[in-house]
Amino acid sequence: MLGCNACSDSSHCSQCSAGYALNTSSCQLCSTTLSNCVQCSSLTTCTQCLNNSFAIGADGTCRICSWFMPGCLECSGTSACLFCDPAGNFIPGGTGCVCQQPYVLNTTSGLCILCQIAQSTCLACITSTTCTTCVDGYYVDSFNSCSRCPIGCVTCSASSNCMNCEPSLHYVLVGSQCVCSIGYVADSNSVCRSVCGDGHCIQSTEQCDDGNTINGDGCSSTCTP
Repeated sequence: MLGCNACSDSSHCSQCSAGYALNTSSCQLCSTTLSNCVQCSSLTTCTQCLNNSFAIGADGTCRICSWFMPGCLECSGTSACLFCDPAGNFIPGGTGCVCQQPYVLNTTSGLCILCQIAQSTCLACITSTTCTTCVDGYYVDSFNSCSRCPIGCVTCSASSNCMNCEPSLHYVLVGSQCVCSIGYVADSNSVCRSVCGDGHCIQSTEQCDDGNTINGDGCSSTCTP
């Protein structure tokens, strides 16, 4: 009888060869009921999987390593990865695999995704909801998300701590705040606009500025001659 090591007669096997298990009185290949299994103690319990791409789960079946550890291509058990998937942006971490920055694990798909997919303004993150570095113009807030810097601020570490200002918007850095440069005043929308009559002639918007808005003195109330 195929796969039989010992038998009581020509139709009743009592012990099967490696890779087989008893099915009533005959031997059956483990792989017929257990995918990717080469040795088993019964037709429902595998003892050795095909190769290191698989591990035996609690249910006695062979599953691919990434079933137990996302990003794992080869393993020696359900919690010991031997080789992580570099093409999927996984690197070794602990006994398993972790996503390399600026990627983060999507727990639903088991894939590494860019932090900017999870949060469009996030450059580096620990989880899909915990950002550590934001793009310019944003800072990591108390909720570990990215919040926009104040208007005129190019880079900041907090809403009240600007490090660089936007000169094209006529902002300059004073202390840790961006303020309108000389000759400009912020309007209700925090946009720096030139002010006629302040004695500072802004060539892009004023033809003259004599420090007042009196007409007939050489410079009109609209800062034109």
